[in-house]
Amino acid sequence: MNEREVMVLPQRERGLQVGKAFLETRGYQLFVDMCEFCREAGVVGLCEGAVGVGKTEAARRYSQWDLVEPQFSRHGAGQNCVSSGVVMPRVGLYRVGATSTPKRMEQDLALLRWELQRLCEKADSGIEEEVSESGYIRPGEVELLIIDEANRLCRQGLEVLRDVFEEARVSLVLLGYAGLKQKVLAQPALASRVGVHYAFEGLCEQEVRQLLQEYIRGRGVEVKEEVASVLVEKTQGNIQAVLLVLKQIEYLLRINKLTVLSKRVVEVASSQLLRRG
Repeated sequence: MNEREVMVLPQRERGLQVGKAFLETRGYQLFVDMCEFCREAGVVGLCEGAVGVGKTEAARRYSQWDLVEPQFSRHGAGQNCVSSGVVMPRVGLYRVGATSTPKRMEQDLALLRWELQRLCEKADSGIEEEVSESGYIRPGEVELLIIDEANRLCRQGLEVLRDVFEEARVSLVLLGYAGLKQKVLAQPALASRVGVHYAFEGLCEQEVRQLLQEYIRGRGVEVKEEVASVLVEKTQGNIQAVLLVLKQIEYLLRINKLTVLSKRVVEVASSQLLRRG
């Protein structure tokens, strides 16, 4: 990208990615509200939800991570990868690895904040102005860090996050599944900074109906009225489960040359899901 080109980062969308479409969901709207509150209030937020309910996708969309992360210098992006005048999100997304140590996480978060700071400086500067490559990380440059897979954090890892929160003056949102709340409560110093706890919601029947209409667009398939409610019943509104069932439905419709999506097709498709018990 040359200096005359301007990369426009779109506004944070309040919806769910389905193919090329992005559908609004109540779960995502509440997630955005929680993140905005944490940024403005300078607090820690906890977001728990079942695996596959859409937490990670929500975090990637809110932080515009698919646009921001590829511009980091570790990918070979130079100083001119962001044009001046672009409004950067000032939000970082970090996924705790299965083998992450507290020391490694401390280093990763410092590098992440430096990379975001560098991009923000470039966006804020004039076109001809050079951006300093100093290793100094200024507190307050990054407004929010979203920590995915937070259930993997050990006690020392949570202490690292508390240090980042207090010393870097950056708000935090921890994403995880059941048990994250108890893990944080076992760390009173961090728990005392938690200002909001949100249980990420699955899809409701109306949202599944909207998703189905988007999914069959242009396919010449009729959807029976009861399909949405059956799909919610079989998947509990879990977006990952819904998408897996839709893949099975697409396969069944194609090999059987069907033009009607019925309750029976959904039942057969959902029976292929891996379930406990």
